[in-house]
Amino acid sequence: MTSRRLSTLNLTNDYVPFGVDMLSAVSAKVNGTGYVTQVVNPYDFTQQGAESAEAQSFVLMAYAAYNEWDKMGQP
Repeated sequence: MTSRRLSTLNLTNDYVPFGVDMLSAVSAKVNGTGYVTQVVNPYDFTQQGAESAEAQSFVLMAYAAYNEWDKMGQP
């Protein structure tokens, strides 16, 4: 997410490929109901959770950054 924000601010494009790969990887973990699976349990970081509001918000912000970057021409 941050890599595309840095790109849209014309600061650096160095991390865009890594950021796109990470967004693709996390997108593969979204189930049919729109929840991100294989997340950390937000109440106990030593356990895997079934769903996480933090993971949901991360994916939404990452896609917002991706869409803005894409509309600006993907430098």
